[in-house]
Amino acid sequence: MPNWIEGTMKVRGNSENLKNFIENGIEANVEKREYGAEVEYDVPDEAYIIGSRRAFVGEQCYCYIDSSLGKNQTITIPIRQAWSFTPNENAEQRWVNLAKEYSVDLRLQGFECGMQFYQDFAVVNGEITIDEVKQYEDWDWECPMPRLGG
Repeated sequence: MPNWIEGTMKVRGNSENLKNFIENGIEANVEKREYGAEVEYDVPDEAYIIGSRRAFVGEQCYCYIDSSLGKNQTITIPIRQAWSFTPNENAEQRWVNLAKEYSVDLRLQGFECGMQFYQDFAVVNGEITIDEVKQYEDWDWECPMPRLGG
């Protein structure tokens, strides 16, 4: 049984690309409500993020997209993934491919209390821009979320 890293996945892009990501990049029965230019999604927990390596929506979440804004928007989805976001180079490439497929930027930030590390990973414009792992001297004291993950 794996340890799990838990945190957030931020997805940034124009409204059409965000809608496409939620509707086609997440394997689940996503509830959608439309109000003119506004769209709301309820994404169930344990929904699989297609193309990832054992990454799931961590808990049920709500996403709101407003097409009338005419600019990039960011949605935040709770995430949990086995071991880490990038346990190997193949996993890094999976996130890059996912970002390119939906023309979005991705930022994954999470904690793993079993192995006691924080990870920050980002793909912007199809390129890895952040790939950092942080470990604390005193996990329980210094880490902002010492009981998340594991």
